[in-house]
Amino acid sequence: MTGEMVPSWYWCVQSVLVVTVAIGSYLHCCWAAFVFDDNEAILTNKDILTDTPLVSVFSNDFWGTSVLSNTSHKSYRPLTVITFRINYWMGGLDPWGYHLTNLVLHALVCLLFLRVCACVWEDMRLPNGRKTSAVSANNESWWSVLFAALLFSCHPVHTETVAGVVGRAELTSALCFFLALLVHRHTCSSAGSVTRQVLLLLLTTALAGVAMLFKEQGITIIGVCVVYDLVMMGLDPRQLLQLKYPGHTRREWRHSITRCSTLLVAGLLMTGLRMLTGAPTFQPSDNPASFHNSTLTRVLNYSYLYSLNSWLLLHPWWLCFDWSMDCVSLITSLYDVRLVAVATFWGVLLSLVLYCVFGKPSAIKRLTTIALALLVTPFLPASNLLLNVGFVLAERVLYLPSAGYCILVSMGTTVLSKHFGKKMCVLMSSLVVLVFMLQSMKRTTEWQSEELLFTSGIRVCPHNAKVLYNIGKVSVDSGDTVMAEAAYTEAIRLHSEYDQALNNYGNLLKDSGRYSEAEDTLRLAVAASPKFAAAWMNLGIVQAAQNKTQEAEVSYMTAIQHRRKYPDAYYNLGNMYIDTGRPDRAVAAFREAIRLQSDHRLSWGNLALLYENMELYEEAEKVLREAISVVPDHTHFYYSLGVVMGRVNRFKEGEELLLKALEMKPDSAKYHTNLGVIYHLQKDYFLAKHHYQRSLDLDPTMHTARDNLNKLMRTNHDQ
Repeated sequence: MTGEMVPSWYWCVQSVLVVTVAIGSYLHCCWAAFVFDDNEAILTNKDILTDTPLVSVFSNDFWGTSVLSNTSHKSYRPLTVITFRINYWMGGLDPWGYHLTNLVLHALVCLLFLRVCACVWEDMRLPNGRKTSAVSANNESWWSVLFAALLFSCHPVHTETVAGVVGRAELTSALCFFLALLVHRHTCSSAGSVTRQVLLLLLTTALAGVAMLFKEQGITIIGVCVVYDLVMMGLDPRQLLQLKYPGHTRREWRHSITRCSTLLVAGLLMTGLRMLTGAPTFQPSDNPASFHNSTLTRVLNYSYLYSLNSWLLLHPWWLCFDWSMDCVSLITSLYDVRLVAVATFWGVLLSLVLYCVFGKPSAIKRLTTIALALLVTPFLPASNLLLNVGFVLAERVLYLPSAGYCILVSMGTTVLSKHFGKKMCVLMSSLVVLVFMLQSMKRTTEWQSEELLFTSGIRVCPHNAKVLYNIGKVSVDSGDTVMAEAAYTEAIRLHSEYDQALNNYGNLLKDSGRYSEAEDTLRLAVAASPKFAAAWMNLGIVQAAQNKTQEAEVSYMTAIQHRRKYPDAYYNLGNMYIDTGRPDRAVAAFREAIRLQSDHRLSWGNLALLYENMELYEEAEKVLREAISVVPDHTHFYYSLGVVMGRVNRFKEGEELLLKALEMKPDSAKYHTNLGVIYHLQKDYFLAKHHYQRSLDLDPTMHTARDNLNKLMRTNHDQ
């Protein structure tokens, strides 16, 4: 199968087409907000928002928690976190820059995949992996290469990866994944010195390690490279079974075995080092099949999940941001009609595997082998075969496996073209790309905000308690407490031990003053999850509000027991000690909260207020000055210190501090009132009257300002 040499403009045109489709499919995501997991990965991640040393990202997980902590998710992706830090350094928390970076990365991955496809078609079409000096263009391969890359560029299942900022992990890992494969292709070449091959092999290994530090799934490139190496050497299972061996020299085979062995050993070492961080702990609701006692049930359900993943690649119109809880119910009977999907999946997959083993040696067989390697190997970490995972389905894990799927589909169009004509197949393939592109554009609009995303999820998984829980959270944020309560109660009805939903619903009841109901709900939350520190703290708040101080103290201490570094729990414990007349313990609690989190503003403020109420003004001054040095942009500290200065008759200092507070927050009626008091005490009645009047203009209900103004007017009248 020969052809003409490919002119440079040809590849330029293909590249432009692929990038255009990739960007056009997901361009709308650039104007999206931070949604779902983005909030925890970006907005509350101390590795991004604080000036922690860069090296700290290598000791923490993806969410900013120490990777050795019992509460860590164990997602170790330090290089991805560094890219977030770069985004934050360049543009703060403007989501536009984060989304644009994802879009650019996706376009680069698509370009690399285009090159991978061109190399695969070229290498696999020649017997025994013998390559020509350049990729050739022929009537059978040019569209196959382009179609595979275009399909990958616009596949709707990639929307979560591109539109969700946390998808950065998949994108960067895929970039290194394809680079490693292209480098290893050159390593397999018989041309070049041994030194060159060793350096290229080291580069392949390094890229595999970097891919793993972006996302754990990246290490699977080792397996793909080994398969690619053996197929390029002409290794064919059918020939081996017939005791026939490919026509390579012993030296070439020795080099191939050395390469593969080196890669496998390096992969095992890197995986072993990665596993030192420990495995995450999941709940049954995260992955119900993994917690089932029956081996047969687990096997059947894992198989059904594989078929669903395949269906999402084939028919990406059934997409959801979360598939946990009862979104996919368990198969518990051998008469379940869904077993037809399981049988179909295994029938197709085993047919392809058998063809790769026993089929007659050909270019199609070699292409199928590589496509299967790209499809299956990157999916293994999500298969529950090596380790249990914390999800049922996750569209983002299909980003790399979809590369193999796209090659298989493109190969299928090549076969069909022999029966229906190439023009017809090119037309139909183009239509598929257009439809996928439109679906991706539509799906991207659903990732614009959490409200749109969660609403789309409930349409796909109406019985998913987690989707309802997220709708409840968004409703609370928007002030729609009626919708929030309905969503939380339905989530709890569907999953009675859903600790997060119980906790949030308890908070909702607490905020509405329904303390008895809130206590009952929060007790259910801690019963469902006895180590749920936040629920214990919230239970303590509710109990304290009902004057159940002894029970509240026990709840707070239990929260601290399960989360040693919990400044919010110490803060609320301090408030309870104030209410029960134990100021010394309150001081100790606030101090501990500040020790754990130096910028805990509420603890600083309440500690200063406690000293002020105890008339320990010198201590209050020390606390507030220290607080200002830690959090210099917090207006209330300047105000409070100004009030303290007024109480000890240091009026000029108090005036300066209150003016500073008003400079930062000019429309505060309270600040104007207290500045008026400072002027009033200094008998500067004109300025006192001005600030009292300004306070009343801002807030006519400010009684202190009105009373002081009336007193001032009587004083002036008497004079």
